[in-house]
Amino acid sequence: MKNMRRHDRQLTQEQATTILKKNNYGILSLVLPDGTPYGVPINYGFKENKLIMHGALLGQKIDAIKHQNKACFTVVHASDVDLPNLTTNYASAMAFGKVSLVEDIQERRDLLIAMLEHYKVTERMAQEDLDKATKRTAVLVLEIEALSAKGHPEAVGKI
Repeated sequence: MKNMRRHDRQLTQEQATTILKKNNYGILSLVLPDGTPYGVPINYGFKENKLIMHGALLGQKIDAIKHQNKACFTVVHASDVDLPNLTTNYASAMAFGKVSLVEDIQERRDLLIAMLEHYKVTERMAQEDLDKATKRTAVLVLEIEALSAKGHPEAVGKI
């Protein structure tokens, strides 16, 4: 990965991880089989250096992952436009890695539970509902190989 141009805005790995832990929505960027860039807004869970996502069993996202599993995932934690100073106070993180489709039913189930935990859901889904959801839901895992974060000094305190 290239060095960040604005190294004065580079955040620590701990801050980058905190951004992933505190949020639940980002953009998964992939490449479609015809070479077209494809960014899809998606919610996620974060656990043990992995981003866990879910969605339909079929569609462009699945086609893209089967074609090329390299991905980038971007999360914006804070963003406020400061018009008087012509700047934006922001903090964001980018995770790079490979996305895989989880085939094993028990692993999918465990990862869906991990997503619920990321959202701090205290009530468990009924066993029957969780089993149904597991069978009809694609579960994706992005193993983070590189993680970076950048922020404006005014926004860093909001992390």
